[in-house]
Amino acid sequence: MGAAAIAIGPPSIAKIVSSSNWRPSTKPAARAGRPASQTTVASVANQLAMHQSIEAANDGSATLVPVILADCELPLLSRFRVPLDFRNQEREHWEAEAARIRKKLAAPAPELASAPCPDPGARPFTTVDAARFHGRNKEVADLLGRLRDGQRELYVIGPAGSGKSSLVAAGLVPNLRRSPELAGGSFLVRQMRPGGNPDKCAGV
Repeated sequence: MGAAAIAIGPPSIAKIVSSSNWRPSTKPAARAGRPASQTTVASVANQLAMHQSIEAANDGSATLVPVILADCELPLLSRFRVPLDFRNQEREHWEAEAARIRKKLAAPAPELASAPCPDPGARPFTTVDAARFHGRNKEVADLLGRLRDGQRELYVIGPAGSGKSSLVAAGLVPNLRRSPELAGGSFLVRQMRPGGNPDKCAGV
């Protein structure tokens, strides 16, 4: 893990290959007078880290910090550095380890951002919630198609809590305002609740 991005390209890989006689093989290879060896992801990562660490030491552009996520044998280079141990899954431990790396890299602590719940709960979605309203594209397209075909009196009928108000307010109405051509032309959108006296509410 480095403080600067590591650009992996042909020059770096070529240097590693030429310096270590590495070959892309996962099978043991025995040579005369030498024990069998096996190329692993860890060994390649170790050589890449060593190469990058040497280059970074020349200009101070990066810092190599070993991070342990699971039980393993650390590459040789990493054994001489203080690692960050994230094997403990407790949140407090992770935060403590993250604080260590921030201190080492002189990085500020991240600001906690509030993430609003996408589900409005018992109340229906409104036009304000249109960006968080998903999963009803087929029904919205059907309503737009009916309007485009000239129908001017549509009824959305369903049991209580099935999402009728959400479908109209957060699905149909935003599409009418954003892309009126999908419904065949512009519409003047007005919303109301008829209540117990629908004629009076409608101004009839």
